[in-house]
Amino acid sequence: MVSTGWAQRFGANNPGRKFKGKKEKTSWIFGAGWNIVDDNGEPFKHLFDISKAWSMPFYPSQLSTEILGRRYLSYGILLSYNRYKAGKVINNVEIKKGRYNFFSADAFVKYHLKYHVKIPPRFDPYAVTGLGYTSRGIGPYNSTFTYNLGIGTNIWINNIVGINIQSIAKFGLRSPIFKTGSNYLHHSFGLVFILDRTSKRRFSFVRARYAWIHEKRKNRERE
Repeated sequence: MVSTGWAQRFGANNPGRKFKGKKEKTSWIFGAGWNIVDDNGEPFKHLFDISKAWSMPFYPSQLSTEILGRRYLSYGILLSYNRYKAGKVINNVEIKKGRYNFFSADAFVKYHLKYHVKIPPRFDPYAVTGLGYTSRGIGPYNSTFTYNLGIGTNIWINNIVGINIQSIAKFGLRSPIFKTGSNYLHHSFGLVFILDRTSKRRFSFVRARYAWIHEKRKNRERE
């Protein structure tokens, strides 16, 4: 249950409230890292069959950008590149030779759970959902639109840099939706960087979620 103080501070009791004065600034989170695709045709079986089911480039292969909103929400886009290589099982068929490109683009909404569980302030767990598009260089599901649902967390190292870990189940928008071979699991890990431009905002979402960031800044200013 959201506290009255929090509701008043963020304008939860008056969703249509407008702010006066200068144009509001917005805070962003940018991310870069690695992605792992589990596309063996059995997305909820053999989850840790790394040698056969997991595809992951050695180089960073994922970029994200995210805008922080109100009421525990944030919104963003995620771009991922991968390659299917010989020896990997894709839709229950082992690739004998060659390499095949994989690309996905996703729009997402995150619901941050920090206020609903008692955890250290540096941890920022969330649930994520959204829609996406996946392109595979190997059939039979070369192009697929997906509905995405997953979980993840940010672990902040300091007031700028953090570590992100995330797992998403992607359901191909084909019939039957929960059994189609276009479904797959998409994991990722990497670094995230916060650009906080709301430190002077009265209703700062970042200020409440990452209060320890602002406390550090206040201490530096006093020194």
